[in-house]
Order: sequence, then structure tokens, then C-alpha cells
Amino acid sequence: MTGATNTHEAAYLTWKTQQAGTRVVTGVASALGVAAVFGWVLLLHKISQTSAFALRYSDRVHQQLGEWGVAVGALTLIAIVVGIMAIAAVVRSRRTKDALVASLRKRLADPADPTQRSTIESRLRELGA
Repeated sequence: MTGATNTHEAAYLTWKTQQAGTRVVTGVASALGVAAVFGWVLLLHKISQTSAFALRYSDRVHQQLGEWGVAVGALTLIAIVVGIMAIAAVVRSRRTKDALVASLRKRLADPADPTQRSTIESRLRELGA
């Protein structure tokens, strides 16, 4: 049964690693999302504070607003991509956890290995099952 124990331990360590990665990606996605929202607010504030005359006739103002628009748009796209990566990481981690929980419950129901019962129960508690 040590092969099964090693398999469960490897799956558990994989899940823990995925959880850590998920927290990092989710944090980065949140930070980029907040930065993108603030960027849009600042761009709209900049437009509202610019005179109508300058908005119509100044090439310099057109260039500055265009640069701001491109920068904020790129930041928004990056935030969306990282957000999608965060969602994928959460789904992957949840699938790994569900498979591990099912495997541990099956192993717990097997009366052939009573020596590992406390370890399996402790892992199931850690996994929230």
C-alpha cells in the first residue's frame, strides 16, 4: 500500500502547490483589475478637465489622450487575460482537490489498510471534505 500512499501524498502536494499558485494569480488579477479601473477613471477625468477648444483643435491633446487610451486599453486587456488565467487556475485546483477527495474516501472505505486511517482522515479535513 505504500505505492498508493505515495500517490496520494504526491497528489496532495500537487494540490497544495496549485493552491499557492492560484492565490498568486488571483492577487495579481485583482491588482491589475483595480489598476485598470483607476486608469479609466483618470482618463475620463482628464478628458472632462480638458477644454472643449483643446479637445477639438489641439494635436498635442489628441496625442496625449490617444496614448492614455492605448495604455489603459492594454492594461485592461492584460487584466482580462490574467483574470481568465486565475479562473482556470481555480478550476484546475478544484478538480485536483475533488479527485483527491474521491480517492481518499475510496481508500478510507477500504478496510484492508487500517494503519493509514488517521492520516487519511486528517488529509480529508485539510481538504475540507
